[in-house]
Amino acid sequence: TLDHLPPEGAVSFENGHGHTKVPSIAVNLTAEDNLTSMEVRYAVGEGGWSEWLSFAPAPGASAMSETIGFADAVTDDGEYELRVQYRDEAGNESDVYTRFLTYDTAPPYNLQVTMDPDEDTFTKGPVAVTVSYSDNFSPGEETFEIHENGTKTLTVSDRAGNTASRSEERRVGKE
Repeated sequence: TLDHLPPEGAVSFENGHGHTKVPSIAVNLTAEDNLTSMEVRYAVGEGGWSEWLSFAPAPGASAMSETIGFADAVTDDGEYELRVQYRDEAGNESDVYTRFLTYDTAPPYNLQVTMDPDEDTFTKGPVAVTVSYSDNFSPGEETFEIHENGTKTLTVSDRAGNTASRSEERRVGKE
């Protein structure tokens, strides 16, 4: 049988967003072809293509998980293009599928704390604390509750998993 049809495929990030603080990332590779044997290759940023690797999902499946390293292609924090291509055993190559990953090694900064009720108000119940932060790629905010008097360390984490902490003192209970 002569095969002139290339594989059809896709790529997605296992973590759902493509942010990482280490020079590797887990991806879901999906491909289908009218033949049974396929290969996959990838490239990150300005780096060259990897060697062709066996695309071997579990029997009956069309997807597999793979961790892609890119230490040789990326040295600075930033957004980089991930390119993935599939090839069937007849040599037909798929389109190149792209996603953008963010390599981020810097922790969140400029942590701002707001409390409800505010720090000047005594309360018997828990205090809702919101910590907003800046980040090079994914600014955000996290919420906490303080239930006891004392100093609490509030730790936030950006999408890549970098953390930053700030300590806050708060009185909860009767004056």
